[in-house]
Amino acid sequence: MGHSRIPETLPKYNVYIVNAANHLNSIPKGESIKRGLTLGLNAEDLNQLNKFRRQWRTDDSDKPGVYEIHTNPQTKGKYSRINVLNHMNEFGKFFRPLLNIISANLKITSNDRLILNITQTKSKYKRRTSPIKEGCFPTVRHLGGSWIEFGFRSEDSSSRPKKPEGASAVEIAYRLDPPPSGNENKHLISNPEDGTTKIYYTKAIFPYEFGEDNIGCYLQYYCHWINHTHPNLNGPWTGPFYDFIF
Repeated sequence: MGHSRIPETLPKYNVYIVNAANHLNSIPKGESIKRGLTLGLNAEDLNQLNKFRRQWRTDDSDKPGVYEIHTNPQTKGKYSRINVLNHMNEFGKFFRPLLNIISANLKITSNDRLILNITQTKSKYKRRTSPIKEGCFPTVRHLGGSWIEFGFRSEDSSSRPKKPEGASAVEIAYRLDPPPSGNENKHLISNPEDGTTKIYYTKAIFPYEFGEDNIGCYLQYYCHWINHTHPNLNGPWTGPFYDFIF
């Protein structure tokens, strides 16, 4: 436990959970979505994080959280200590997997690492001098509720989704359009920059949620293998590919 990203002493834990919740719910200047969503979390993750934050500390003397009850000499006691320990334990179970998701996200910054206590790890990828040549070919499995599980492989790989040598992640450039009605023609995507949203994942197989508001939309996308340390060596875009959200 000595190497935990989440502090285990009361004063440090108090600062950590407040700062983490504030940071992941903030919308940085020049951006349009919450930082937590950019780093790979979903709306439900943030809702649960905020719930833990409110249970811990409300900053409302009429409705104190477990931390405020335990640090108040008039209400501190055996049971307040038990409640504090239970909260720290349950929050750790919830938040540690999310920290793993964040630490693997290519958009993590030094400021994110500082606030969330995520250390920088050395890249396991060796320096390459030649670009990734393999194409990137998807398989999809619809999980329902706007969730799709993507799997990616190169032309020369086995049937199992797998990154080719030199690739640290897969990048997807996708666009969602309303389904065409009647004789209306589809507005086909023409290139990876054609009004797309780009996402990055370090695994060759992963689930992704497009949001319930987008159920029924027409999905078009390109994908390619990337080397985030040396982007000039990124592989060629492959696509477009087409699907529906349902």
